[in-house]
Amino acid sequence: MKWKEVRKQFPDKWLLFAAIESHVTKDEHRIVDELAPIHAYTDFYKAWDHYSALHTKEPAQRLYVYHTSNEKINIKLQHWAGIRGR
Repeated sequence: MKWKEVRKQFPDKWLLFAAIESHVTKDEHRIVDELAPIHAYTDFYKAWDHYSALHTKEPAQRLYVYHTSNEKINIKLQHWAGIRGR
């Protein structure tokens, strides 16, 4: 689906979705061209909990939580540097 369609179908919701097709701009923003809605929420924390559970199982999948009040998806990429310990 396109973001415009999603905004009409899920107005004023936190949407957990998977990016199906996307690209990265020169200024390191991810542009999502096609997405697959997973679930819509009114509560951000419930959406984030679901995201965390899915991300733990499939860390390579491009999952996002974004509010449909935004006209465009503007995802700034962050590069994590450092050491992860266990």
